[in-house]
Amino acid sequence: MCEQLITVMGHSISEVLSQTDEGLDAIITETETKLRYVRRRNGIIKIRRLTKPIGELLIREIHEEMRKNSATRGIIVTTATFAPSAVQYASTRPINLIDKSQLPELLRKIED
Repeated sequence: MCEQLITVMGHSISEVLSQTDEGLDAIITETETKLRYVRRRNGIIKIRRLTKPIGELLIREIHEEMRKNSATRGIIVTTATFAPSAVQYASTRPINLIDKSQLPELLRKIED
């Protein structure tokens, strides 16, 4: 399911960093680019199945992983919500936050 979700988001998995019952961490590569001869960018994705809001710590962790892996984008997908401090931290960085309110739309794309 995680791989299908990443695919409908326009990416493919380059390397799985970790996989647990709570979720998946992976290095991803864009599969769809708007410009023809542009180098595809790498990113880090964290998919989490949680019930409690995600705090700023996880956002800081993905930001650090982005630096270590020379990734230009970070994405966190969760079945929960994000704490205000997490949203604020991500707002000034190339990190996209997808929470439980946006997740059903992505899941519908998988079914199509």
